[in-house]
Amino acid sequence: QQLMKNEDFSKFIQVRLDSPTCRRLPFNSFLMAPLRRVVKYPLLLKELISNTQVDDSEYAELNLALQLTTELVQEINQIKGVAENQRRIREIYHSFTFHTEELSLIDPQKRFISEGDFTKFSKKSGLE
Repeated sequence: QQLMKNEDFSKFIQVRLDSPTCRRLPFNSFLMAPLRRVVKYPLLLKELISNTQVDDSEYAELNLALQLTTELVQEINQIKGVAENQRRIREIYHSFTFHTEELSLIDPQKRFISEGDFTKFSKKSGLE
């Protein structure tokens, strides 16, 4: 959404979306559709395996495909988690009223752990 506010980017996308190859589909349909399909493959493969005889020549291949797609889905979920984590850190960082080099939250090694209320305590006035 933020990118769409950029006039140049928005024009670029609109030209692409108007082309016949995009079939008038919205921009969002090109971002997550392949990912959603991949996540459903293990379910489809489990169903195929349950309806395939153990002595069938394709049974072993289906099990291998299930194993590989399950691993792929786990990796996709891990990558999505890292991206969401980084997005949340950037969101918090940009909500600060000050930015300094000493407090650099934008770092791939940093992880968002928890969210909650912050209570400031000072020696002079106690709880604030």
